[in-house]
Amino acid sequence: MYDYLDQPVARLDHGGRFLIWAMRHWVQAMHDRQCPACVIGPAFVKWRIMPALGPFQTMMATLNMHALHDLNFAPCRCATVSEDEALLIGLIAGVGQRTSEEMTRIAALVVAGDKVEQLRDSIAALGEIMTEAGIIPGKPAPAPRPAE
Repeated sequence: MYDYLDQPVARLDHGGRFLIWAMRHWVQAMHDRQCPACVIGPAFVKWRIMPALGPFQTMMATLNMHALHDLNFAPCRCATVSEDEALLIGLIAGVGQRTSEEMTRIAALVVAGDKVEQLRDSIAALGEIMTEAGIIPGKPAPAPRPAE
């Protein structure tokens, strides 16, 4: 999570930027009373990860309805990654490094008890599909060194 927190979106790789874009546009679509899948679906097609749309939708809907606290997503054009966006990118990016038990413990800090497995499984599926497609988020690029 801390790798991504308050980072400029421009320093993220394609996978990180994709997730930021998809999360923010999903939230905006819900706010605008539009179908989120219709808004973000074409981007999943473009990146050849259409099978990830279902797990992504499940993750976002689970968070929307069952989060233990209100999650904050930055506006679509915001240049930095918010705390909750960083948490989610970190969870998705870390799917290959965490055990199911670790993912369960983390998910339990975010959603109500009966939805923990649903969140864990949707994040795991999303991460696996993004890994197979070669767009799992990596660590942000280092900040440019100041001129001397």
